[in-house]
Amino acid sequence: MGRTLVKILMLVALAGCQNQGTFVRSSSSPSNKDDTRYKLLSRGYSVDYVDAYEQGCVSVADENIIKDEERYARQVEYKRGWNQGVATCNNPYGEISREVIEQKKRATSNSDLWKEMKK
Repeated sequence: MGRTLVKILMLVALAGCQNQGTFVRSSSSPSNKDDTRYKLLSRGYSVDYVDAYEQGCVSVADENIIKDEERYARQVEYKRGWNQGVATCNNPYGEISREVIEQKKRATSNSDLWKEMKK
């Protein structure tokens, strides 16, 4: 009886591993797209910006450009989001490279300040 129970438990555990790609996601386990959306919204970006960011990003990989021309023409946040989505997803390094660029800018400005102070 004990060995049978162990075998059943092992089969259940293995079945769970095999089907892990088909489970229903909870809100705490987002997909890449959902994760990006969550990150942007949690950083204070507007829904218009995030919608457009996702559409711009998808447009880079797709033959069809996904853009709401009317919103692009009249909503500043939508336009900014779409342009940033295209720029980020067109860049193989994406968000990481923007962070590195910002760090370099800060380092450069700090070294310029240091040079000015030494004069």
